[in-house]
Amino acid sequence: MRMFLSLFALSSFLAAPLFAETDPMSKEYSSNTQNPNIYRPIVNQEPINPNIRLGMTYDHEGDYQGDELIGFEISYAASVMLIDQMIASYGHASDDRYEQNYVMLAFEEHYPVSDVFVPYGVAGLGWMWVDRDDIADEDEDGVFAKIGLGLTYKLGKIPSLFLEVNYQIGSEDFWQDNGELEKTTVVGMLGIRLHY
Repeated sequence: MRMFLSLFALSSFLAAPLFAETDPMSKEYSSNTQNPNIYRPIVNQEPINPNIRLGMTYDHEGDYQGDELIGFEISYAASVMLIDQMIASYGHASDDRYEQNYVMLAFEEHYPVSDVFVPYGVAGLGWMWVDRDDIADEDEDGVFAKIGLGLTYKLGKIPSLFLEVNYQIGSEDFWQDNGELEKTTVVGMLGIRLHY
């Protein structure tokens, strides 16, 4: 019996470091892994690489006359789990007879080629509502999605510039091309990201 207790105590002592290092709730284990997000509960995480973005959007044939439609998009982004960036956005574009608003949740995958240039792919899903007084003379709202490519250029530790082109498709006729209603469009965006 005494030998059994001695072996049990020895095995517990030897196994303790193993359990301490692999405990998903362990602070030491989380801090010593390359990607601690995998092992720490989301509610206890602090955002990784958070940034605020402000971009100018450009649709070369977006309004009711087939002219360019210029707007803006403001976003908050951060790394989540294995996703390089998850982005929550609000966007707006308008002219004298057309107003477009949307919210979107998107995801980015980064492909760094140097310390300053980072190409990326992006895909997202959102909700758009359009108030128009043009050829359709009716409001529209529904789901839309985007997929695109972009490039960021780091100016320093905090700011970086980005350029993005994306293809958008909607459940309704949100856009127009030379007076004809369309469910698709191509949008360019140029802006700045502020990392903190």
